[in-house]
Amino acid sequence: VLGIGLDRLTLGKRAFVNFNREFIVEGQWELFEPGSVVVEVLETVDPDELVVEQCRKMVQRGYAVALDDFEYDPRWE
Repeated sequence: VLGIGLDRLTLGKRAFVNFNREFIVEGQWELFEPGSVVVEVLETVDPDELVVEQCRKMVQRGYAVALDDFEYDPRWE
């Protein structure tokens, strides 16, 4: 995606990009411009403190964050 160019693939529209836990905590989302992607947090990612902290950073820096295939569980309260 980065080699071809996201703009060429999406014609300037936002892309929904799936991110696993590793990509989130390692800050791989910073490879994209904030307005170019919606960071989709996979349903397999447990929202531990580090993941939540990184998601807050994303939002503070202008990224949109979405939950992929979210299913409510009381433990996420």
